[in-house]
Amino acid sequence: MLISILIPIYRGSKILGKVLRRLVNQDVDKEIFVIIDKPSKNSLRIIRELDGKVYFIVNMERIGKVNALNEAVKRSRGEILLFLDGDVEIPEDPYFLRRIIDEMKNVDILDLRKEIVKNSFLSRMMYYEYVMMNIYSWLASKLAGKTPAINGAAFAIRRDVFSSLNGFRRVISEDLDIATRAFLRNHRFKYAEEVKVYNHVYLNWKLWIRQRKRWAIGGVLWFRKWGIDLAKTCLKYPRLLLPLIILILPTFIAPIGLLVPNQLIHELLITIILFFITKYNNIFPTLLLMVPIKFINESSTLLLSLSSTLLLYFILSKKLGFKFKVYEFIIYSLLYLPVYIVILILCFIQIFILKKRIRLNWKV
Repeated sequence: MLISILIPIYRGSKILGKVLRRLVNQDVDKEIFVIIDKPSKNSLRIIRELDGKVYFIVNMERIGKVNALNEAVKRSRGEILLFLDGDVEIPEDPYFLRRIIDEMKNVDILDLRKEIVKNSFLSRMMYYEYVMMNIYSWLASKLAGKTPAINGAAFAIRRDVFSSLNGFRRVISEDLDIATRAFLRNHRFKYAEEVKVYNHVYLNWKLWIRQRKRWAIGGVLWFRKWGIDLAKTCLKYPRLLLPLIILILPTFIAPIGLLVPNQLIHELLITIILFFITKYNNIFPTLLLMVPIKFINESSTLLLSLSSTLLLYFILSKKLGFKFKVYEFIIYSLLYLPVYIVILILCFIQIFILKKRIRLNWKV
């Protein structure tokens, strides 16, 4: 079975050469397309090195990710289309593509396991964001075999399905959009638990805010477009509710905690704390035992939100084999996630209340 790999690049990628060399050495029937908008000097060097082994489509102007991918698909012939972002590294596994082909049997869309390479504070925070996405995809695959959302950094889709959906639409969140359209047409979904890729993060906080603003706007526009249709269709797949609830749990657990009687909250907290101390005593220092009971009572809602979410994701992360550090997840929950939620709320206000028109000319 021929598999077509399609990689969009804007200017350049620090890992492109390494990824292409590993793909070229895969022992399967394949074709590799790299679409580069406004190539850098390093990109031109890679083109000279691998020309003849890889199909390079070079655009001296920025035509955008969606346009670039749709054009490349037209030139490709593979029965399976594998899309990889420019910051995605594949493992040193000679059977990587073979595993994807095997996983695609009786499946229309395949989401690959994604893990952030942790080499900075920001990347360590994003690691848990991606862990949550992986948990959602795993549960959706296991419980329903359907999903209205995927992380498009690395996924595969059958050519006939891609063609029936008329490819990517020119929207900000093209991955969410195509997954939703496939879901509404009842296409089969699977999470490839054993096929891993690594996402590299080359962001500072300024770039992160810009990226998250783009993601938030894309998510809000996606919800505006498909929200009603998704609500109706999801009623047919009630098993999808559990993955969705777990995905949004860190955002909404605190208000739910307000409805629980304070004494019950206190008892739940003590139970959760004792569980961690007795079962994972290498994680929680003995100092935790010295936390005043009065403080626990007065901060019960926040502590319940944090501890229950921590426990849930700790168990699910271990189930999927992700590394989980309690203190990092606490920082993620109390610092990183609230900032992202504020950005999301502001974008929601801009689009739904202020009716601000969104321009797409910056979309990669």
